[in-house]
Amino acid sequence: MSPSAPPQQVTVLTVGNQNSTSISISWDPPPPDHQNGIIQEYKIWCLGNETRFHVNKTVDAAIRSVVVAGLQAGVLYRVEVAASTSAGVGVKSEPQPIIIGKDFRDVIMSGNRNNSITEQITDVVKQPAFIAGIGGACWVILMGFSIWLYWRRKKRKGLSNYAGETHLSC
Repeated sequence: MSPSAPPQQVTVLTVGNQNSTSISISWDPPPPDHQNGIIQEYKIWCLGNETRFHVNKTVDAAIRSVVVAGLQAGVLYRVEVAASTSAGVGVKSEPQPIIIGKDFRDVIMSGNRNNSITEQITDVVKQPAFIAGIGGACWVILMGFSIWLYWRRKKRKGLSNYAGETHLSC
């Protein structure tokens, strides 16, 4: 059975100065009664706000901290850690948020304030489902217009034939 509790005391800090793109992640193992075997390794996930900003690491069980470098400045990351035994990966820790390249006051300010409407709209517009929905809506509109145009031309052609026959019989 894999560990039934997450690693404890997960801490995430920036390394170096304010312009650093590295973070230090440390943790304690899950409680002994929840380890369910010998811990072989720890898995660390740094999840950015878009798929291109994800960083994953795996370290040996003897290691209790790791430095992750090369993260994107200004991106909100959520760090999670899980212990792993021969039975598989255990429960992930609660996500620990951190923004790279911002000092602590900036993190608090951005956490307390809602994103501007422009940022929210930009985030929605970038979603694949939104793009597919717009494409589908455009296709439906184009098909509707094509059908309308077809019936209109067919109706006019029918009227002109009828009108032409009327003129011939006079």
